[in-house]
Amino acid sequence: MNRLIAGGLAASFLMQGCVVYSRDVDVVQAPPDQTVVIVDPPVIVNYSPYVEGGDAFVWFDPAYHDDVVSFTAIVDDPDGVQDVLGVWADIYDDWAGGQLVASVELVPTSDPYVWIADVSAHDLWVDPYWAGYSVDIVVYDWYEDFGWITVPLETYGW
Repeated sequence: MNRLIAGGLAASFLMQGCVVYSRDVDVVQAPPDQTVVIVDPPVIVNYSPYVEGGDAFVWFDPAYHDDVVSFTAIVDDPDGVQDVLGVWADIYDDWAGGQLVASVELVPTSDPYVWIADVSAHDLWVDPYWAGYSVDIVVYDWYEDFGWITVPLETYGW
């Protein structure tokens, strides 16, 4: 019985092992007269998108009898404008210590470089007569990189 336990322990020590690969490689069986070449995947280089210009202002819409906040962003990416994933406008109250007031997602226009949004000032909790707002216009790309600019929110109290 002791010999059986000792043999089992010896076998378990011999069966344990570890194989470490420095990269993922598919094992390929090739005929002896052919050579198998393993190519590393290409290194992806991503450049940050950037905002060329932007605008944020309040205007009165007589059709809805409401104040509207309009955002415009002109964005680009060195990898191509198709690398742009989305654009956001973050409104901050600078006179209240830089508190975030609202975030608005902009939508692309027929020009892929221009993104816009029009939102009711009431829905954003933005006072159209308060002059202490600033807006960060932020552009994101598919590789989770971003760029931004800060512009003032032009209100009636400007």
